[in-house]
Amino acid sequence: MNGRQTIRQCRPIAATEHGCHSERSEESRSALRQVGSLTGTKGYAEQRTRARFLAEFTLSALRRFFASLRMTSEGLGMNPNGRASRRLVVFGALALLALSVLSRRPGPYAATSTPQQARAAAPEYLSPVELKFSPDGQRIYVVCEGNGSLLAIDTRTRRVVAQVKVGSKPRGLAISPDGKTLYVSNSWSDTLSEIDARSLEVRRTIKAGWGPVGLTTDRSGKYLYVANSVGNDVSLFDLTTGAEIKRFMTQRYPEQVLLSRDGRRVYVSNILPHFGPYDQPPVSELLVIDAVKQIVEERILIPGAIELRHIAEAPKPLGGYLLVPEIRPKNLGPLIGVAQGWVLTHGMAIVRPTQGAVRETRLRVTQVLLDDIDYYFAGQTGAAFTPDGHYALLTASEANTLTIIDTARLARRLREVPR
Repeated sequence: MNGRQTIRQCRPIAATEHGCHSERSEESRSALRQVGSLTGTKGYAEQRTRARFLAEFTLSALRRFFASLRMTSEGLGMNPNGRASRRLVVFGALALLALSVLSRRPGPYAATSTPQQARAAAPEYLSPVELKFSPDGQRIYVVCEGNGSLLAIDTRTRRVVAQVKVGSKPRGLAISPDGKTLYVSNSWSDTLSEIDARSLEVRRTIKAGWGPVGLTTDRSGKYLYVANSVGNDVSLFDLTTGAEIKRFMTQRYPEQVLLSRDGRRVYVSNILPHFGPYDQPPVSELLVIDAVKQIVEERILIPGAIELRHIAEAPKPLGGYLLVPEIRPKNLGPLIGVAQGWVLTHGMAIVRPTQGAVRETRLRVTQVLLDDIDYYFAGQTGAAFTPDGHYALLTASEANTLTIIDTARLARRLREVPR
């Protein structure tokens, strides 16, 4: 595999708050039925009273109807005024009404089938989308988009120790440098949840831009950078007051944010490319913000690429380059022949950022393809380096694969690329 190993994984079918979902035993179902019958006794009696009244009313109308038939010499089919026919229609309507009520008469288990109880009994899908370790490594914090919560997992016992409800469709997570505060972006609520890491309670909710996703604090922990995916910009918040003090424009649909290892820069990747001519290859942007001066330092352009995802910074011995998963369209009709693999090539961009004034540049970017015959990397999202820097890791959620790259062999190949 030329320095790369691919691991294919199984897709979990369902999950609940505590891991697996299993059917209730017959004993537990029996207990639920008993509790439901006790709690629903009053409603059951009221419905029986109403049903009895309608039944008696229907029978009374039936008696009057047949009495009128006996008193009519013409009979049912010979009434010149059609009174008997009209009475028959009225009687049929009343009978149907009574039968419909009687058919809905509550049974002994009716109290356990209310919509509220049915929703409570349904399995809750968490849909985890982001996770981070606490600075001391004792906990893993997991953002769950499906039920709008943050989970805290004990790394020693491997159990969920707490769950915190946040806003709608949470997507991103940041941890303060001292590990005492967590920040969760709620993409559908357009808010940020500030959470105490010790008590795991929401301290305050901060109003954000449109569709917040990726976020990070600066080195001091006094400021927070948030990528607003729908707004195509990055917000800068003063965490002392919770106020937004700046916005940086970017293109387009920014999602992932990374603070450099030295704390001097904030990197922002964009899912969509720049607007451009329809018959020209796309160009995507990696925004670089000076975290000290709080200004845009540069905009690194990556030609021929779309869907820049997570950003990983290599350790200093490797040169501190950035690794960003990407997709390279092979033609200008990106919806044709996708299933046959004719259109998209998955790879990664190796970016070497430099200091300087605000500028756009196509330099210092090397793109490495990952697709092989019979291998594909659909839905690349995650990127990381092992602590010792020996390996780079890339996840492909739509292909259920984890790609392991030998960074030493990668470095040798990069040196062979002409500059």
